Amino acid sequence: MVSTSPAGYTARPAAVHATAVRWRAVIMTVLIILIGVTACVGVVGGAFAHPDQRDTTVAAPLVLTEQEQAWIAAHPEIRMGMVGDNAPYSFFHDGAFQGFSVDLVRRVEDLTGLRITVRMGSWAQIYNEVVAGRLDAIEAMSYTETRSEHILFTEPYYLRRTMVFHNLDHPMPPLTDPEAFDGQRVGVIRDIYYAEDLAARGLNVVPYDGYRDLVAALAFDWIDAALAPELTGRFFARENGFSSVDVAGPLPLTDLVLEDFRFGVLRTEPVLRDILDKAVAAIPDSELNAMVDRWRTARPGLTLTSGPLRLLPQERALIAERPVVRVGFMPDYWPFSYLEDGRVAGFAVDVAREIAERAGMTIDPVFDTWPRLMEGLRDGRLDMISNISMTEERSRSFLFTDPYHQVPVTVFVRAGFGRYQDLSDLDGLRVGVPRAVYFQKPLEARLGADLVVPFPRTVDMMQALAEGEVDAVVASLSHGLALIRMQGLMSIEIGGEFRLNGVSTEDLRFAVTWDKPVLRGLFGRVMASIPAARWLELENRWLGPRRAVERAPMVPLSPEERAWLTERGVVRVCGGAAVDPFERTGEGGTYAGVAGDVLHVLSRRVGFAWEVVPADSRAEALANAEAGRCDLLPFVVGVPEELSGWLATRPYLRMPTVAATLLDRPFMSGMASLSGKTVSVVGYSPLRWTLEARYRDVNVVSVDTEEAGLDALRHGRVDAAIGSLPRLGYLIARQRTPEFKIAGQIPEDHTVRLALSADLEPLAAILNRLIATSDDAEMQAILDRWVSVRYERTVDRRVVWGVIAASAVLVLLALLWVRQLRRLNARLNSANAKLRELSVTDGLTGLPNRGFLENRMAETFAVCQRNRLPFAVAMIDVDHFKAVNDELGHAFGDICLRPIADRMAAHFRRGGDTVGRYGGEEFVAFSAGAGAVHQPEHLEVLRQTIAKHVVENEGTRRGVTISVGCHVARPDQDDTLAAFLAVADRNLYRAKQAGRDRVVCGPEGDGTAGAGIDGEADAREEPVADAP
Repeated sequence: MVSTSPAGYTARPAAVHATAVRWRAVIMTVLIILIGVTACVGVVGGAFAHPDQRDTTVAAPLVLTEQEQAWIAAHPEIRMGMVGDNAPYSFFHDGAFQGFSVDLVRRVEDLTGLRITVRMGSWAQIYNEVVAGRLDAIEAMSYTETRSEHILFTEPYYLRRTMVFHNLDHPMPPLTDPEAFDGQRVGVIRDIYYAEDLAARGLNVVPYDGYRDLVAALAFDWIDAALAPELTGRFFARENGFSSVDVAGPLPLTDLVLEDFRFGVLRTEPVLRDILDKAVAAIPDSELNAMVDRWRTARPGLTLTSGPLRLLPQERALIAERPVVRVGFMPDYWPFSYLEDGRVAGFAVDVAREIAERAGMTIDPVFDTWPRLMEGLRDGRLDMISNISMTEERSRSFLFTDPYHQVPVTVFVRAGFGRYQDLSDLDGLRVGVPRAVYFQKPLEARLGADLVVPFPRTVDMMQALAEGEVDAVVASLSHGLALIRMQGLMSIEIGGEFRLNGVSTEDLRFAVTWDKPVLRGLFGRVMASIPAARWLELENRWLGPRRAVERAPMVPLSPEERAWLTERGVVRVCGGAAVDPFERTGEGGTYAGVAGDVLHVLSRRVGFAWEVVPADSRAEALANAEAGRCDLLPFVVGVPEELSGWLATRPYLRMPTVAATLLDRPFMSGMASLSGKTVSVVGYSPLRWTLEARYRDVNVVSVDTEEAGLDALRHGRVDAAIGSLPRLGYLIARQRTPEFKIAGQIPEDHTVRLALSADLEPLAAILNRLIATSDDAEMQAILDRWVSVRYERTVDRRVVWGVIAASAVLVLLALLWVRQLRRLNARLNSANAKLRELSVTDGLTGLPNRGFLENRMAETFAVCQRNRLPFAVAMIDVDHFKAVNDELGHAFGDICLRPIADRMAAHFRRGGDTVGRYGGEEFVAFSAGAGAVHQPEHLEVLRQTIAKHVVENEGTRRGVTISVGCHVARPDQDDTLAAFLAVADRNLYRAKQAGRDRVVCGPEGDGTAGAGIDGEADAREEPVADAP
């Protein structure tokens, strides 16, 4: 039996043979087979489509004939055409050609000795160039009879699956339906080999120049379906945030499921065809599969690293000093960060948590409006902010990580507007944008400030578009679609992709202020170490294909109410004031129960975010409210006495009041049945005062809880327990005791309201308006769902224990098998960790090594050069170190270097400082920003510290000193890092010439420690108020 790998390469068959000797061996064998079968289940990629294909199971050695060798000697360089915008196979990114096809061509270069120049363009362009003889070969070409008249093909080296993609918001009918494509617009790549066949079958074919445009057209609903390779279609949908695009299935009644990749050359070049054919045959299947696996999960915006993460000394020190990082998130930026029923959620939240967990830290998420988050970042109340886009202006104030996601920016319009093409379509129209978004100012400059309407809350922006207050809205695609689904705004549709100054995507990053470069570097390095599989898991969870869900419309708000909600920000809910089932903690710590569901409904329709301030008791919850730590009680029958001045909304739920009695007592016919009786009522309930005032012949006893009332009834201290039907019914059913019953109803309902602090009066007015127009049945359905009782089924304990025992045996056997694998993995991880450590740190001193220093120094210098910030670099040399080695041996020299390195690591811990070993007894330290101005004084302190140190080993004592040459300046555009290092090196030479054990700074070397930079004392920049 022959199986294929997911990439489509033919793989060798494998078989497992075992002989049962004893029953333990039998069980072990079955277990191993089950594990193996589970691990091997995959998608069968299909067989090669062309009849004369060869078997590529085993790589053939590359043996070229004399004629082929002579051809290479005569033509050492060839030009190879590839389709651009064909990620992950071939595309241009970060100034370089990338993709599986590029990797394959580079491998062919290595095998043959050819120099291959890659040219990228549309399929039509590169095909015409080959036919015209301006290109020598074309890569990833599929065989057809028509093409074979001009082209010679190699054997296929890869098969990819071509699938039908559709938009989940407007899904295709089942593809097995013969009429599924009737009247549908089907997008394809222009001049793709199967386009004519599809048109001949009667399909309405719409051509596009590239796969990115093809997938975007489907996401924007300009076409109904798209034909694309499965890997390519999913890649562009994921990378561009087209979460509505997904695979519908293969195209029926055709053989287009598998598309073969071959090299093609003109028929006049058979020798070149043979060379390429042999080169591909010489590449093992495992190597080809590894190439495909690399690009299947590629993330062009983020360079992923391999191997275990090795934290630098300064990063470990940062984590020890600051184990909790306060990260700012927007509360309404679906699906990236938002508050859902009081719980933090979103893609960016999960990414931040993943990074913190891998680094051994904890994040403290802070949710607030964007202006407040930016203010908190600048004044130090926040350590970091999320979901921010990098601009040149912002780079003067903040340091950014690489982007963790990029989202297309889209123009949303009302139905009937038509397709948006460019900015001229918006001339003279009112356009809504998120307030302080990075493209607000450029758009105002283009359209006019009076026509661009900034909205503090994006929910209001989309509502304004639906109601005609603005003519169009510009927002990120994922966020805009989420708002449309949440608000049920079915009259809004996508107009088209927004481009301004060549930018069409919003890059989402983490950012810190300039004094936290180590934190930025730590987050960036940990983010790059997250495995590609984990990235896919997070993206599929938050950004993957989903079904559109319509929600109830939002309550109309006045401009003043919108402004108030924006200014207010997150509403804090007092948790712990109500009892189960009215309030409880749900799965994952969510705020659940009747109150949780009611808040979910009301907050969605009003458009406010909320979070819970937890409490363990009602008294603690009221204390939080009284102290101003929370603002809203979601489930009260009346405003508590402790909260005078709080506001109560109109009732949103009415619950009958009933009396519970012992089972053998008669049923009640009203309050008259309780005349002369003693009843229990919860002491803080308004019902207590009502009963005492209206029914003086009934003895009312106050209890703390309904449970206490039932307990008093059980022990005969009262004749009846009075409370709400849902609560008493819930308690009686949960206890499953036959001693109580609901004996009758009391003509006094429990009216449930929300209580709000006085400063939430505008919200109380909005909620009153919403409650007045709400359907009572909806609130009743919420109550019914939570008070329904679920009885547990009885179980046969003997069967349970039998299953447990059998499972324990199987688990034990599995553990024995896994134990050996873990040992092997531990050894492998240990070896990888050592390799990783060697790549970034110096083995002797533990400081960053020269390679790491040079990369980090170049990056910091470029930032200072771009933003005109001070930059300081110092060359540090241990004095007379060669004499130490000659006289006392290299072992003693090593002992000298270690404590010096430790003192340097402890000394250079200011924001912006970095120090490392440059080689031998030389070290380099550099600093940026305000710290650079005082670098000479800082170096003098280090010199004095080391001069006081004495190295002792086996009775030998030796004093150690250092000489330092430094240079501090604001680099101009014409300056280079090499020039700065050269000045520092000359100053080091002058320090040694002057007698060593000293610090020499300044451009001419005539300054000493303490020399500063004239006019450079203030390195601060003006803050920039902006948003992503």
